[in-house]
Amino acid sequence: MSPQATLDLITQMTEDLQDAYELQAELVLAEMEASRALVGGFKEYRCESWPFCPSGGYYSETRPSGWNLFWHNIRTSDHERQGEAMDALAEAESGYDTTCTAQTSRKDKLVSIPTDVGGFLLDWFSIDASFEGVYYPANTNEIPSNGEPWVSGNAAGYDASIGSQRTAAETTRGVAGGLVSNTTTYLGNVTDSIANLTNLAQQQEQLYLDAIKIAIMEPTIGSFIGAVEDFAQLVMDQRQLFYDRVQEQGRQLSAAISSVVQVGLLENDLTGIGPGGTWPSPRNVSRDLDQPGSTGNDEVRTNAEWFQSQVAYWDDLATQMATLHSNASGAARLPVIMIDMPHFSAAESSSLNGLADSITTAIDGGRAAAESMRDSLRQTARNYLDNEASSTSQADSLFREYFG
Repeated sequence: MSPQATLDLITQMTEDLQDAYELQAELVLAEMEASRALVGGFKEYRCESWPFCPSGGYYSETRPSGWNLFWHNIRTSDHERQGEAMDALAEAESGYDTTCTAQTSRKDKLVSIPTDVGGFLLDWFSIDASFEGVYYPANTNEIPSNGEPWVSGNAAGYDASIGSQRTAAETTRGVAGGLVSNTTTYLGNVTDSIANLTNLAQQQEQLYLDAIKIAIMEPTIGSFIGAVEDFAQLVMDQRQLFYDRVQEQGRQLSAAISSVVQVGLLENDLTGIGPGGTWPSPRNVSRDLDQPGSTGNDEVRTNAEWFQSQVAYWDDLATQMATLHSNASGAARLPVIMIDMPHFSAAESSSLNGLADSITTAIDGGRAAAESMRDSLRQTARNYLDNEASSTSQADSLFREYFG
């Protein structure tokens, strides 16, 4: 899945999570409101004075039968524990509101991921794609050239430098691609975590609704209050489960930085671009030639054309690498806390930002090396013309003609 598709999926899943929380709250609070309306229906039924009451008096919390109502003087009143029932409902609703606040806060933190991480990922995806278009040749034969190839003992040194530049470019490009692909894979783990929380919200919704419906079905106020208190305890238990689940997801996501993104391995790969972990400089390119004046005029011209093509190629590479470095330098940074979850610290962001910085530095090394290769080839061409042209004035004229 592409980085943008992954970020779009996270956006959709956080919206689904919000919908799950909102639906849960809507249904639960509606049932609690229905429960509150029932409290006024709890009555007490008494008959205390003989001969209008059964022997020993009469008391019931449920409506008496029609027989008792007909033969006895039964007094009906609001149940004296209605206030206690309303207090129990208020406490349960307060507890649920606390849970809702915690859930909403978590959703608000997750919904920022496409912005906080997306800018970094998409910028580096673009850089990686641009880097793919920068072609480093394996040897001089892969550089489109006019004229005849330079034949000299020094030409072998030039080919060797081309090979080292290609190796450095491929290594750096591979690390940049690894940063993008591994981070995209990592965000797939984030979608799993969001889905986990959404599933939990849906499961809890059913638990809450079942518990409230039990309270609504209780025939007496005492059992109603007991059921409401059970619901309040359920809310507390499920809130703790929510906290535990968030902790678990945060712990897993934090650990996955090392196991999935593998910053350390990518950094280690990058040290392989050249001696000392830096982009190698061209070697043995700008050298004088022996036996001045031994080449014919036509061959001097055709070799000058060949040098001109080589210089132009490396000049173009230097320009491409300079643009790439500019884009990398301006790429979005991860915030101090990459993802606002438990167990995340500045270390996760620092490691990824640090890897991006290392790639940026390597790209700049490639720019500098390409410029050095260009300049060295110009100097080699100058040396060649000085040695092979029939006169100094001819060497000057040919150099101006081909190299400006």
